[in-house]
Amino acid sequence: MRKSIILVFAAGSAALAIPVAAQEGQPPSNQATPQTEPAAPKTELSPAHKAQYDSWSAQEKTTYDGWAEDHQAYFWTLPPQRQTIYWRLSEADRATIAAMADPDRDTAWARVESQVAQQAETAPPPTEHDPTQGDPTEDPPMM
Repeated sequence: MRKSIILVFAAGSAALAIPVAAQEGQPPSNQATPQTEPAAPKTELSPAHKAQYDSWSAQEKTTYDGWAEDHQAYFWTLPPQRQTIYWRLSEADRATIAAMADPDRDTAWARVESQVAQQAETAPPPTEHDPTQGDPTEDPPMM
């Protein structure tokens, strides 16, 4: 079980090497790749899931459409909070969690959610602009 957790986080660093390795087998191309519409999802979506899918950016749709069917199906079993966190994980970590058995997934999610909570606690709070104080980018008025 501990190896599974370590694998989840070690896979994140390995995710950077995957695009390079994938390109090594391809001949170089001097032409720009054309922008194409994302393919339709492999998993049949309910009307609610289809509406959510339709609200995503083109990049999110492309990412989702590249997942295996079981990976897509697993995504829809997640509660909304975990779906949000799931998008923030590396592709390798998402695939690792999707492939885990339920007890290992529960352990991995507990760890991931703990790390997200720690990051939220240590992040500086967003500064809010007080409209009565003027534009913060302007120089102060001359007296």
